[in-house]
Amino acid sequence: GPSHEAAYTLERCIAVHHVAEVDYTCGRAPEHDHHQPAYFRFNSTDHVVLWGIPTNADNWEELRMDRILAARDTGEEFTHTW
Repeated sequence: GPSHEAAYTLERCIAVHHVAEVDYTCGRAPEHDHHQPAYFRFNSTDHVVLWGIPTNADNWEELRMDRILAARDTGEEFTHTW
């Protein structure tokens, strides 16, 4: 599962509207995605997920917290649209 450190970093990014770099795995090699994180919620299968918008897209995406290996605060601010 995710480290408490990753969850803490994402919470801080949500609070201050910073882009987060997220290491995410779906069973293949980890992906390193940049996200505008918005909030945590439970999905329909009771997994905790991070909802946000990838910086290279304009669609919402959910990332399962148990697949997040690490997260870093890029320090880059974004203007949220929600």
